[in-house]
Amino acid sequence: GLVLALLAQQNDQLLERQQAMNGAAAPLRLRYEQACILLKDDLDSGYVRMLQEMIAAGWTDKAIGAEVTRLLRGWFDLLEQVVKEAADELGDLGPFTPRIIATLVGLSFMGGESMVLLEDSWADDVFAALESVGALLRLRGPA
Repeated sequence: GLVLALLAQQNDQLLERQQAMNGAAAPLRLRYEQACILLKDDLDSGYVRMLQEMIAAGWTDKAIGAEVTRLLRGWFDLLEQVVKEAADELGDLGPFTPRIIATLVGLSFMGGESMVLLEDSWADDVFAALESVGALLRLRGPA
């Protein structure tokens, strides 16, 4: 109860932070690069660990699973909205709908978080992989 309430409160604050950042007229690559920087802050703050622990708890406790799913859906919906807003910048992505792209990006961050929490030796590889998407966006989009 209390841990979920704290997680939900912190989650709402971080979603608001992200929405404010995404509301800016910055190119997608800059917003993505900022998200990578903020992930480091969120790892340091303990938020990511608490979220990942609640995800694991939700595998057996359906009430926790439902609440964590609600929190995560907010992030994935935000990612989908960002992709929709950047449609012109991204160009034709073939079979990749905004929802599919949002899911792939969200899962990349979540998987990276899991690996870094498991063992810090993953950090360099995880952040290099995540940041390479920003490099790709730099090649495709406006300055």
